[in-house]
Amino acid sequence: MDIQNINWDPQWIQASVSFLTFLAALFIGVKQNEINEKVGKLQDVVELHGALLIIQSKDEGGKGINKEYICIQNIGTRIVYLQSYLFNGKKYKLNGHVLASTYSQTLANYYQIELPTNGENNVSLKIFYHDVGNRLWNTEILAEKVSGWGWKVTTFPKKYVKIEE
Repeated sequence: MDIQNINWDPQWIQASVSFLTFLAALFIGVKQNEINEKVGKLQDVVELHGALLIIQSKDEGGKGINKEYICIQNIGTRIVYLQSYLFNGKKYKLNGHVLASTYSQTLANYYQIELPTNGENNVSLKIFYHDVGNRLWNTEILAEKVSGWGWKVTTFPKKYVKIEE
């Protein structure tokens, strides 16, 4: 086959270029969808964190006192709804209390639970909640009274709660 004998019809060239452009666009579209899916998974984060919160107030006599709390914040990217928590085995209902993400910069985007003042030195807290996708989660937080310092609060990674049907 001689290259000089090929029919270089402009319509054939245009069709070939259009077909190659279509294949390139299809390839780019498929890759873009893969990237978008990965980014979406990275941005779909649900996680709570507990830390010690000390609030200074005054008693009835005007004397300054410190009240100690576990401050629970949503450090994920999605809004979560607090359902209930177990505090040293006792259940407390929260009925869907909204806890906005810290990324939203909402004022007072935390939930506080007062630590005991009756001499207890250990606290076990398990929080049950769901996200906007209705996925159920729980997070466990432990607090231990440390002499001369206050409370050491430890938060464990969330756990997905599977619903048995």
